[in-house]
Amino acid sequence: MLYLLLAFGGTVPWLVIRFAGIPHNDYVQAFSSALCIVSSGFILTWASDSSRKYISGALAISFVALLAVLPEYAVDIYLSYKAGIDPEYTHYAVANMTGANRLLIGVGWPAILVVYLIRVKKVRLREFIEFEESIQSDLFVLLAATLWSFNIFFKKSISLLDTALLGVLFAVYIYRASKEMKEELEEEFEPVKTIVRLPKRISITLIVFMFVWAGIGILFSAEPFAESLIHIGRKLEISEFLLIQWIAPLASESPEFVVTLIWAVMGRGSDALRALISSKVNQWTLLIATIPVAFSISKFIHAVPNVFSGMPMDHRQQWEVFLTASQSLFAFFIIYDRKFSLAEALSLASLFFIQFFIEHIREEISFLYLALCIPFFIMKFYRKI
Repeated sequence: MLYLLLAFGGTVPWLVIRFAGIPHNDYVQAFSSALCIVSSGFILTWASDSSRKYISGALAISFVALLAVLPEYAVDIYLSYKAGIDPEYTHYAVANMTGANRLLIGVGWPAILVVYLIRVKKVRLREFIEFEESIQSDLFVLLAATLWSFNIFFKKSISLLDTALLGVLFAVYIYRASKEMKEELEEEFEPVKTIVRLPKRISITLIVFMFVWAGIGILFSAEPFAESLIHIGRKLEISEFLLIQWIAPLASESPEFVVTLIWAVMGRGSDALRALISSKVNQWTLLIATIPVAFSISKFIHAVPNVFSGMPMDHRQQWEVFLTASQSLFAFFIIYDRKFSLAEALSLASLFFIQFFIEHIREEISFLYLALCIPFFIMKFYRKI
């Protein structure tokens, strides 16, 4: 239980600072609130994975992915809420959402595959992980959400219409996952191993407590974490947009990445990648769906006109969405045959780091993603790779 105690301990400093009113600066706030978010994310992930003992394997994996990215949801919901009364926060909400999605595919997927192949000692370009047929549900929802996201680019806003459609897609996805057969964990790691071996009543009580405590940690950390990054960016004359786009998702998604990395080291490469694919589906449906809801609630509470209007996007935000959608479509064509090879992982990582370091060619990279969809579809269709 040492890991669980460390995770709970990581949530304490910021909660003490916040509720005790201890004076602090932006750097202390950024570090301590980020630590609270990361620690809460670990607690959520372990609680979710422990719950696999009681619910279907596929549904549990989707819950692992959903709950582990709750820190990311909390940050983006806060930014979207603020955008309802301050248009400047629109930049941050879109930046956080697109950055989180691109990191998952461009860094998360390739890293998990590489670690897994090193584990099984098969580091060759044509080596791959093959998924079970049940992943078709993930792929269907990913494709539908991706095609719809291009519509967001063209209409220049994220609206309640997007909430309705993407919310339905997410509901369909969860429903289909819940219908799959119950599956026990083949392997467990600490603290999950200890939690699931406790008497059932104690185990369930502890899992519920972990959910509640982590939720409290995230609830009281999202706002100060986002605001401290914005303030630090302004003080150091660093783009707040980039800090919110890359630093915030790195912190909020690190627990999920660490846990799936452990799965890959344990040889559970398919489970690890399935969890990250599920995370992508969650973020590309439910995360986007929450943005206009938070935006409209904020406008209603603060008596801002046009409560039900969508959150508008400027040119840069539009192209951030277009680039993310293009990457998602390319990723779909890479795995639609239920195989993910090292060569394909390297192509995803290479394109991600090119647009990451050479920011001014992001529009060109968007069209390169789309252009590559065609040959990948043809090659996959004829099973030549």
